[in-house]
Amino acid sequence: MRSTLVVCRVLALAGIGMSFVPAATAADEKHVARGKVIYATGDAVEVNFGIDAGIAPGTVFEVVRTDGAGSVTLLGTVEITRAYPKSAIANFKPKRGVPVAKLDRQELPRQDDVIRPVSRRD
Repeated sequence: MRSTLVVCRVLALAGIGMSFVPAATAADEKHVARGKVIYATGDAVEVNFGIDAGIAPGTVFEVVRTDGAGSVTLLGTVEITRAYPKSAIANFKPKRGVPVAKLDRQELPRQDDVIRPVSRRD
């Protein structure tokens, strides 16, 4: 897993995007990037991690919102479209299969929402 992330990082630095995202195991969990939304507008989301964390275009993450009581709400997913050393730009895909323009305000990503690896739903 670690070597795959290194290859992804090298290719991303060379400007070669990869759409392959290796599945993480429990042992690899510490190497899987996670972070927060820096900024969101429409279906564009900026996240606070990037190439330095092994991210490349095509990588998919979940967007969740947590509250003070420990409740977690899945908002949808983001797919990285551009990666920079410390941040990345992604397209948001809502949990409900509707256009972003039809979502309620609370269903849209906002600053400090959590970006995490996609949960397995087997």
